[in-house]
Amino acid sequence: MYTTWRLPELKEELRKRGASLRGKKRTWQYLNFTTKKLDQALHLYESRFLTVVRSSWTEDSCFIKGFCKKTMKNLQYEVNIKLNKEGPPEESHCECPAGSGVNATCKHIAVLLYAVENMAQQKCIILSEVCTQQLQKWNCPSKKYTGTPIKADKLPRKRSVKRLLFAPYPVENIDRESYNYKVRNLVLAFPNSTMPMKQCYEPANPYAVEADHQYLNMDARRNLLNELKLVDITDADIKNIQEATINQTESKEWHLQRFSKERPYLAASPDGLLGSQTLIEVKCPYASRFKNITPNTVPYLFKENSDLQLKTNSPYYYQIQGQLYCTGRDFCNLIVYTFKDLKVIFVSRNDAFIVNMLMNLDSFYENYFKEVIFNKYLYYNYERIE
Repeated sequence: MYTTWRLPELKEELRKRGASLRGKKRTWQYLNFTTKKLDQALHLYESRFLTVVRSSWTEDSCFIKGFCKKTMKNLQYEVNIKLNKEGPPEESHCECPAGSGVNATCKHIAVLLYAVENMAQQKCIILSEVCTQQLQKWNCPSKKYTGTPIKADKLPRKRSVKRLLFAPYPVENIDRESYNYKVRNLVLAFPNSTMPMKQCYEPANPYAVEADHQYLNMDARRNLLNELKLVDITDADIKNIQEATINQTESKEWHLQRFSKERPYLAASPDGLLGSQTLIEVKCPYASRFKNITPNTVPYLFKENSDLQLKTNSPYYYQIQGQLYCTGRDFCNLIVYTFKDLKVIFVSRNDAFIVNMLMNLDSFYENYFKEVIFNKYLYYNYERIE
């Protein structure tokens, strides 16, 4: 219809629609610009620079969103296009410098339009692939082999077939009763082996090994307890521990060694030593860190004659009496600290309480602790068969 109109008639129609009569129209600008970028955009699309495409429909328009990778850096731009229900693009925007505004005509817009066209016509789309969608690229031959299977059979091998010695063991020897013992001895005698066949044989009975060696001056149990310093500790050992822990917190041994000479299986780790008769223990109750120290805020304390005292049924009282016994001291300064308060509670040595506590500890050591030590370091969790 408009092809038969003359120029004045076309201008009059444009005036009625409120269109400008000067400069190039937007459609011409769009077509004139994209013709220069079509080849480059098609190359980017076929090279899988497009990563994601999404679409959403309304009554009159279709909104398409995609992400296109940048050509020079490891970045990507967000691309948005609004299409008319008939197909022509109405608005477009890209995050790249050339795609600002609502009428962007950059190459990333063209890449997304190529993807939409490919999806509409061929029902497929070319997107960027992640590493798990591609074949592995390591240990690939530098050149493709084009020879025949006969030539491939003559390729050099690391070990020649001629060097293999095929000498099957005679059947009459395999049936012998001693053959199983021979294989078992070979497997168990092979040192530092992780062969799965070893799991077919049960380990040696450590209880039988212990009972078989009666010619030693000391049995295996006593020897283990001596090595772990759980039975006897000499004055020389105490002197060596003292010299090794002289730097206190700077020494690793200082954090480990606090032995009792009478009962080496008991140890203590007080927070500090004061003089020759006093030790220091510090407690920082986390739940009351912003409160004053009272029997209500610190439940293991109570008041006696307006002074704070440590409850005798508290686990900390057991701890302090054990520290006094192991260190051979008579007094403990219990320091209770919060962000708002600090109290020092003086705890004296209670010999009657210590005697009763040691009876329970000795019973636990003899009946439970020693058996766990033997099972872990001597019998290696071997289930004894009665």
